[in-house]
Amino acid sequence: MDKESQREHKKMWSTPKLGTIVKLALTALGLVTTWHTFLFYLMYNQRRFLYHSYYPQLSRAHVMTPEQVGFMAPYRTVWVDCEDGVRLHAFLFYHDDVGSVVGEGHQQDKQQALKQSKKEKRPTLYWFQGTAGNIGHKLQQANAIYTRCQCNIFLISYRGYGLSNGEPSYRGIQLDTQAGLDYLLRQPEVDPGKIVLFGQSLGGAIALDLLARNRDLIMGCIVENTFTDLITLHRIVFPLFRGLSHMISDPWDNLASLSQVGDRYMPPMLFLSGRQDQLIPPWMMDKLYEKAKSLARSGTQIMKKEFPTGRHIFMDILPGYYDAFEEYFRQFQV
Repeated sequence: MDKESQREHKKMWSTPKLGTIVKLALTALGLVTTWHTFLFYLMYNQRRFLYHSYYPQLSRAHVMTPEQVGFMAPYRTVWVDCEDGVRLHAFLFYHDDVGSVVGEGHQQDKQQALKQSKKEKRPTLYWFQGTAGNIGHKLQQANAIYTRCQCNIFLISYRGYGLSNGEPSYRGIQLDTQAGLDYLLRQPEVDPGKIVLFGQSLGGAIALDLLARNRDLIMGCIVENTFTDLITLHRIVFPLFRGLSHMISDPWDNLASLSQVGDRYMPPMLFLSGRQDQLIPPWMMDKLYEKAKSLARSGTQIMKKEFPTGRHIFMDILPGYYDAFEEYFRQFQV
């Protein structure tokens, strides 16, 4: 090998210069730092990704009224106070079965008795919305259910949603839903023995959580397009961040809630499943249905209605959607 070849061979296999090593090290350090900063941002702001209370635009500033959507049922606007000082905005729609009571003495007593008798036969649907929007966006759907099922309806905004103050969180929403239930149990229009929970998407998890904590007070429960548990859903939707699932701070777990309800208290349930759900895999609804069915006592109706073209939202426009509600509520008619 001549001298020129030896120099080329030595240059090829020589140790890199110190400056090159430093540049590579700094580049690697920068990439690692950027990645960890990004992960920290995701975990620190995880509730913003879970609770989309500011979407669509103006959802925190404007809530439509029943009159604006043609929902002309008797109702009142409600402000519910939570034990930690948060105030929640809500609508309570009820049926004025008898109208105003007139007359004195026996006639008045008769009217009051009739009103009480009819009131006790009406269920009240306690409604939990999904992760975005506010209760004003649910009014048209509520109008249809109110009319077809002849039930009272209670719509409540979680903290940080609509006109309610505060910021949403797992524990905070638990306080919200409990305060709403306590409010309902005190209302003269509401039969305390006939409260049915209804939750859509994240609201399904919220409904099942409230059911598990008040299992002896709830007559029924309806869930629509919800998940088995948030950790499993996170791993499916964000596979790149599977390793961060254990850091989720709001671990809504519907399978655990159903287990907590148990066979003794499992109420009649209805599962509404869109089979083209692009966000939550439909098999999760199947698993929840099978779980509830395995726990329910003989004679307790556990129903599932599948919508072959149903996606995650706008299920109410599909044929048969309100029919499923009517069929479910029929079992409570006296």
